[in-house]
Amino acid sequence: MTKASLLLPILLLTGCTTLELPVPPGDRQPRVSSSTPGIAVSRTQPPRLESISFLSERAFVPARARHCVVELIPPAGEESEVIQYLGADVLNAGGEIVATGSRWGLIPSQHRVHFQLSMLGHHNGTTYGFSRISLAQEDAWGLDNHGLEPLPPSGARTQKVYDELQALYRRLDECMAEQRQKEEQGTEED
Repeated sequence: MTKASLLLPILLLTGCTTLELPVPPGDRQPRVSSSTPGIAVSRTQPPRLESISFLSERAFVPARARHCVVELIPPAGEESEVIQYLGADVLNAGGEIVATGSRWGLIPSQHRVHFQLSMLGHHNGTTYGFSRISLAQEDAWGLDNHGLEPLPPSGARTQKVYDELQALYRRLDECMAEQRQKEEQGTEED
């Protein structure tokens, strides 16, 4: 019998199904918390994660932003349109991303991150702001499954959501740069 097969019944019997494993010793990446730049936390009790913002030096161009958002962000839930508003210097969109992983390294799980995205252009770049962030979790054994819930300001689940949204921000920003390069190449050929 393996250690994992011995540990699982103990965890189930003691009610520790929401156990979050500590950071591995070799992981030197700073953990997300209320003091992380770009993180906003509510003043409610208990506090919850309100928003995550990232700043890019790339200029906001509405046509490029529309293309990248539609290409990279699937609609949230049953909504058919991702983009809710597009103006000269702002884009608002609602979306959802799905991430797969495992609980305790054993049980396959799936996380759905639901969010609102606001891209705001200003004189020194674009701000990507994710708000109304909630997380739904489902695993193969039905342990600690839950629908969309707000997140605490720190912890393993919050770190996972932060990492997923940061990766999405980077893909969106790279798409904005690629679109600009394509547009510039198109005008050079004319």
